[in-house]
Amino acid sequence: MAAEDAKYRCIYEHNRFHKDVMIDKITTDFLNEREEKFLYLQDLNIFVMTWNIACANLIDDLKESLEKVMKEPPDIICLGFQEVDMSVTSIVLGDNVDRNLFEFDVYNILPDFLNYYILQSKHIGGLSMIVFAKNCLKPQIINIISKSIPLGPIYMANKGAVSISILTRKNSFCFVCAHLPAHGKNVSARNEAYAIIMSKMQFKHSEVKDLTILDHDIIYWFGDLNYRIDSESVPTNFSSITKDDITVFIQQDQLLNCRLNSTAFHPFTEPPINFRPTYKFFIHKGDLEYNANRPPAWCDRILYRTKTEEMLKLIEYNSIEQPCVSDHLPVYGIFKNVLYFYDNKIYCELLNEAYSHASKVMAQRQPKVELSSQDLDFGHIHFYREKTLFVDVKNTGTVNVLILLTHNKFYSQDATKWITFKNSLTTLKIGESTKLLFSVFIDDLVNLSLSPIEPFLETVILLKLSEGRQYFVLLILFL
Repeated sequence: MAAEDAKYRCIYEHNRFHKDVMIDKITTDFLNEREEKFLYLQDLNIFVMTWNIACANLIDDLKESLEKVMKEPPDIICLGFQEVDMSVTSIVLGDNVDRNLFEFDVYNILPDFLNYYILQSKHIGGLSMIVFAKNCLKPQIINIISKSIPLGPIYMANKGAVSISILTRKNSFCFVCAHLPAHGKNVSARNEAYAIIMSKMQFKHSEVKDLTILDHDIIYWFGDLNYRIDSESVPTNFSSITKDDITVFIQQDQLLNCRLNSTAFHPFTEPPINFRPTYKFFIHKGDLEYNANRPPAWCDRILYRTKTEEMLKLIEYNSIEQPCVSDHLPVYGIFKNVLYFYDNKIYCELLNEAYSHASKVMAQRQPKVELSSQDLDFGHIHFYREKTLFVDVKNTGTVNVLILLTHNKFYSQDATKWITFKNSLTTLKIGESTKLLFSVFIDDLVNLSLSPIEPFLETVILLKLSEGRQYFVLLILFL
């Protein structure tokens, strides 16, 4: 009996899980058939900026930069910073660094900041990424996960990457901000760091299957990627670099050639570069002036990838040329994303209808049986003579049914000593019938337990249906 009970419980749990899956499927199908009622296309303007700030206090400069380039308030602002704090403590703490004050300072200098909230932030070592979103976007976002990877020696966080995965009701975003190994000769180290980030960044959203970076609908990858120009003849006089120079030297850019050779970043697109190299400058000079000890380079980049071309339109990709508090210039991109949004009022109304519809469908699928009798009178029983009676049971429902016969544990008399079931676990297909057999047998031990005043036995047997109601069969006999 214990084996049958365990098997029933196993099947019951399986059926209950299957029922939950069925409800989800019915609800989802109902909503999918009516998507056009609550789904609409919306332009979403996204502002992305990367800046290696060389441990400087840049709040005033950042405020000036944002006011200069944000002509209209974007819907999402994603700011990535490198070398926010390169102290030993910061590098050792890794992603445990506390940047709350830094986030607060950045938030307060946003244009029209009261219309935004911090959607998510992530920090590791000297890296920080903060994503702000307009307050009106809150109902569209259903989940956020952030990750970080240190890429320095012995997993130190002097180099690394942070990422934020965002699920809306219909689409997914991923922002990746990285600070890759430095120096012109370390192309292979940068490519290897890229491969590590791509392989290890996994996002376990409960709403969807696990996502890699490339699984997202829209990806922005940016930061101080540290790729250099394979040329010693780049002019070191900032103001003397012309558009023709940019056209020539961009062809010798390491990142561009790695993408063309499919050794790194080949799934991604970078907008055309029409600005002068963003590294390396003397700090706190009145005019922008390259440090002649390091050849100029486009270290600071923004790349993107979308599932379809229609999802993204480039508005602007540029650097901000202003006197530096850092040896890097900030680089920004403004993009228009075309995404599906939900009309939440209509969606909630349809969701209630979907649940009601699912309940009706599942009610029709409830197991049902018909019993020929729910009272079995064995009459007078002789000692040591087995007597068997039966109940006809028929599956009258619309699904197969599993039936378990079991004793009522809360009944006062222990019937396990004198009654047995010939088929305690039975499966009936739709429309099938069977006989449930009940056998009684009275021996001396049972007789001794009886009251001489009331020499009769009775019990209630339970018929449990998987995912259905319980039926009761009353058994009685006299001695």
